[in-house]
Amino acid sequence: MQLATKFIARVWKSAVGWSFAVTAMRMGGFLLVLPLALRRLSPDELGLWYVFTSIGDLCAFAELGLGLILGRSASFFMAGVERLSVHGLELNPPLVEIRAPNLRGLAGLLQLARLVYVRIVAGILLFMLTVGLAIVIYKMRALPGLRTNHLLTYGVFVAATVLSVAGSYWPQFLAGIGQVRLGQRALLAGLLLNYTVAATCLLLGLGILSLALGQLVLALVNFTYARSQALASCPGIRSVTAMTIRFGDVWPATWRSLLTTLGANMCCQSSLLVCGILFDLATTASYGLSLRLALVAQGFAGVWLVVRLPHIARARAAGDFAAAVQLFKGSLPRCFVTYAAAATCILFAVHPILDLMKSQTAALATPLLAGLLVMVGLDFLVGVHSAVIQTANRFPHLKIYFVSGSATVALAFGLGSVVGVAGIIAAPIVVQFICAYWWIPRRCWSELHHEMNAHLKSSLPAS
Repeated sequence: MQLATKFIARVWKSAVGWSFAVTAMRMGGFLLVLPLALRRLSPDELGLWYVFTSIGDLCAFAELGLGLILGRSASFFMAGVERLSVHGLELNPPLVEIRAPNLRGLAGLLQLARLVYVRIVAGILLFMLTVGLAIVIYKMRALPGLRTNHLLTYGVFVAATVLSVAGSYWPQFLAGIGQVRLGQRALLAGLLLNYTVAATCLLLGLGILSLALGQLVLALVNFTYARSQALASCPGIRSVTAMTIRFGDVWPATWRSLLTTLGANMCCQSSLLVCGILFDLATTASYGLSLRLALVAQGFAGVWLVVRLPHIARARAAGDFAAAVQLFKGSLPRCFVTYAAAATCILFAVHPILDLMKSQTAALATPLLAGLLVMVGLDFLVGVHSAVIQTANRFPHLKIYFVSGSATVALAFGLGSVVGVAGIIAAPIVVQFICAYWWIPRRCWSELHHEMNAHLKSSLPAS
């Protein structure tokens, strides 16, 4: 009994434990709501929902990756860095690890976020009510009957997307100051209410609107809870005079992060939008369902590294490169074993489960599903190394990612038009094997070992 109590207490205080709880909730809630959605929504309606989410994913890029930069900058300020470097890290004696957190810098980051995100949200709203709405109306032609409910659903989805982006920097800030557990707790609460609302509304017969209402609740809870926890975790942050941080100070890292993330998205997740453009809504629903399952597996596997990224960034800022290497090495095998196990379960279990649920929407055929799981797995390989590279505020892989991502989208349209869904899946695998699959991991390990060796040499006494 005492052993069980200690284990529960350890898990309760563990960022890894909470992150797994969030991923389990995401997966469990997804599997709870999915049967209802598959039985209550037609394939065309589910396909339309995936069109909505593709538009939302595209709008997320208007955030410019600024939340990620703010979170990483918060890690640097927590390590005692006096000012942000435009590119890379500047280490000055004494070692940053013995300095107190720079509260003025943290306050300056929040002040900057408030100013910039107002403009970002305005741009997203304009895009979703013009270009996004035009895409939705075009795809709605395939749906029979009245479309008022679908337009209302899109309106609620727009509100959820705007609110989600507006508060997206708070969880990143929490992670940056070393409070990953609190950020995951906020997300867990939001997910719980999201799935509860969506499932209840589906049972009440609200149709596709149920999914949008769930997303709205998730965005609202995540924004308010994460914000309150972030401010409570830095008790002196409201009383200090904020350091003046201009957008130009973080812009060099922001635009590099944006293009890197955009390139990464084009290498994998944009395939859903390509499918939505090339094929009918039923095919898009099948592809979207399969891709979402693969991405859930990827997210579950990535927990091992995600919770350690702020610590890796802080270790590199403090000049403790050996610790950064050990943190990464300890996470990597767990990431890939977890993904392999989850992907195997999906491959062999998804079709029997969907048949048991009498789903109106099927997953991709087994050969195509296997190819998609391989595609997402290879994307995962590159993604974890990309994330570690960026913890040093450098983006040497930007061109590789962006060029290969652009080539992937172009090839996906070409192959998809000729050989169907198989062509969309093959496109990223073919393109990324040329460079990204091996160049980015090699660069990551090269940087880490170079930093560690250079630090060891500099610490040796002069002969």
